Amino acid sequence: MTPLTDLPDIGRRIAAQLDSHFDPAQARTRQVLALVEEAGEFADAYVGEDTEATAAELADVMITAHVTAAVFGVELPDLPLAGGDPGGPADRYVVAVTAAACAVAGAYRRAAGMARRAGPAEDVVTHLGEVTVAAWDAAKKLRVDLGAAVASKVDVLYVRGWRDPRPDAVELVTVEPGVYELGDDGPTAGPPQSRPRGAVSPGDPDWVAGFGPVPGSGLGGL
Repeated sequence: MTPLTDLPDIGRRIAAQLDSHFDPAQARTRQVLALVEEAGEFADAYVGEDTEATAAELADVMITAHVTAAVFGVELPDLPLAGGDPGGPADRYVVAVTAAACAVAGAYRRAAGMARRAGPAEDVVTHLGEVTVAAWDAAKKLRVDLGAAVASKVDVLYVRGWRDPRPDAVELVTVEPGVYELGDDGPTAGPPQSRPRGAVSPGDPDWVAGFGPVPGSGLGGL
């Protein structure tokens, strides 16, 4: 697998999962908000000087941009994969990622009739492309192996689920559809799948992307 070139397909697969669990009429708004959220989390990790989290959050931005493109039914331009350090201070590139994500939200707001003045839908696509280019430039500047970071996050999404199992995770055994038996404490309401807490697979209702879990699932976002 070549993660960066496979991102369009990954985005489409995640978008298909979203469509099966959420109101499609709200998909575009949710996904645009998700993109802004992920860009903010990337900036927060960078400001906190957490190198590992910065790489992971930048991967989230890239993945979420492609999920957003899939939700809008558009293709993003190919990344300019050649080249090294683009030069200049690192802050400039982190700001560029967040600015591009916010520009997507602004363009969507205008195109969707949420603003005082209208704008073309094509602007959303343009700014989505700018997000991916800005993320790639930031990766080069910060010396992030974005391909490896994306591959690691995809592994999380498809293999482990949303987050590491908590230390107090227990085996949940289905007693009947929609009910879990939790140790000796009796049955508790829950989805029908039997799994350790945190182990969410692509077929589960809790498996969503970019904007968080199914309400009440107790699982985190990307």
